[in-house]
Amino acid sequence: MVVIAVAVVTTTACGSTQAPEPDRETLWRANLAELTLAATEAGASERQLDVLARMERGEELSYEDIRPLVEDAAECFEGAGATFSDKGPVETVRGSGVFVPEFLVFEPDGMTESAFSIVYDKCSAQHLNFALAAYSSTPAAVEAFENQFDVPDVRACLMERGYQVPDDMTAGEISALVSEDALTHGGESGYAGPCLPDGP
Repeated sequence: MVVIAVAVVTTTACGSTQAPEPDRETLWRANLAELTLAATEAGASERQLDVLARMERGEELSYEDIRPLVEDAAECFEGAGATFSDKGPVETVRGSGVFVPEFLVFEPDGMTESAFSIVYDKCSAQHLNFALAAYSSTPAAVEAFENQFDVPDVRACLMERGYQVPDDMTAGEISALVSEDALTHGGESGYAGPCLPDGP
């Protein structure tokens, strides 16, 4: 069984004397260009390439524009004998208005999970993955992801763990600090979990 979930990953530069980091739009457009090239080289479907092209033209897309790609991927999975279960769109961050697909794929009887993973990867790349990666990492999606961490509970959690969280720290810097804490201490005995908006 394969479960699809989308996560937005962000990075924030710490203070330095170097040139400022490019803005979100510049970073996203560079990522979009790389994804489009990778999709073309991987033999992505015309429908997926069209969605990427629409984003390159500056069109603002919604989940309804991604849904046909999910349906194409589902048809590909089912054509290989798999069972596809659509769980419907889920909001990446509560209140963000950014929705992404969530679904389950069960390998067919008689096929090992490792063998089906090859089929799964091929169907996903051909019909969905590149456009979904671009759609779920737009500047608006990244901003919504970061803003969820700029709340009193997260700030208090980080300060209890010894981090400096000044009032003027940005949402992006706070989300990066949460990630840093989890990466640094996540494997330690007694770790209470990351400082999430709903508590550790």
